[in-house]
Amino acid sequence: MKKEPVESVCATIPTFHIETDLNLENILKELNITQIFRNGHGIKQMSEKTLIIGKAIHKAGIKIDQYGTCGYAAGEFGAEFQCFMEPTIFIADRPFIFFVTLVTEENPSNLKSILLMGTLC
Repeated sequence: MKKEPVESVCATIPTFHIETDLNLENILKELNITQIFRNGHGIKQMSEKTLIIGKAIHKAGIKIDQYGTCGYAAGEFGAEFQCFMEPTIFIADRPFIFFVTLVTEENPSNLKSILLMGTLC
């Protein structure tokens, strides 16, 4: 796959806050992780008493405002928009897909991981 060059962009996007909950119980059971939900089995390595998992819920969200980006359940980080050269202008005035990614400072085009992604409609 051809890598596109990294380009400075001044982005104008609306402030937004998206949050979601995911019940992990069925997903964990499909992965054959079932003993933690059973009476008498549970998690024995974490406590002297047997711990039973009643619920397994993953909550994630992202908030973008004029102060930066805050993503929870994936860490917290700041976003800086710096434009040193003549930037490309991007105005998100229609539905869009967003990605918050982890890259190295030395090589911003080298994507390490997608931390959060979503759509805003």
